[in-house]
Amino acid sequence: MKITTIIALLIGLLAGPSVVLGQSSCSLQVSLPTIVPDHTWQPDPGNPGKLNLMMHLRLCNPTGCTAKPFLGLRLQAISLGIGNDLTHIDRVSIYLDTNCDGKPDGPEFAGGTYPADDGTANFCSTSATPPVINPGQCLCLLVYYNMDECAPAGATFAFRLISALTTGCNAWTIDSQTYSAVKTVGDCCLYIEKHPSSPPNHNWTYSATDPVNEMLLL
Repeated sequence: MKITTIIALLIGLLAGPSVVLGQSSCSLQVSLPTIVPDHTWQPDPGNPGKLNLMMHLRLCNPTGCTAKPFLGLRLQAISLGIGNDLTHIDRVSIYLDTNCDGKPDGPEFAGGTYPADDGTANFCSTSATPPVINPGQCLCLLVYYNMDECAPAGATFAFRLISALTTGCNAWTIDSQTYSAVKTVGDCCLYIEKHPSSPPNHNWTYSATDPVNEMLLL
């Protein structure tokens, strides 16, 4: 065997799961229709359930493979520094994106929480009619985090896609490692909101017996 052939084989082995498999493999082919950039997340007490996009994902079933129902994703959380995936992430939500335009179509498809900091979890749908990915077809998804409002400034979060899930929430292998955007928690500011009982716009006339005029309640 030529030395160049031996070197090529060694490179392939060392590359491990990041190597994209050929069409003969029936692993799902992974791509990112939109690259979600690394970003800073600011707490918003006025909208505590706001979803924050982490990944826009496309999964394709190679031609010649078997059609299977898609039920969810297996993710491994990655937190750096003081971030805690168990206490600082309220929920992971997966939505179907049927036309792959980067917008969710329908309600949450699958979701849940991580079992521990840096934990791994199956986010598997209970849908009675999950989408089927036929050979030669693709399915797009959006993965969101709903963050805890008390997540500390400077905490950093991301995840690695391990596999898709099919019948029985069993693994459906993917052809390459894929990582989400990196989210960093920004500094929180004092949130001020007008009280519902705050007085409306009005005309005021001075009165010596009642000189105080209420303007705003917080």
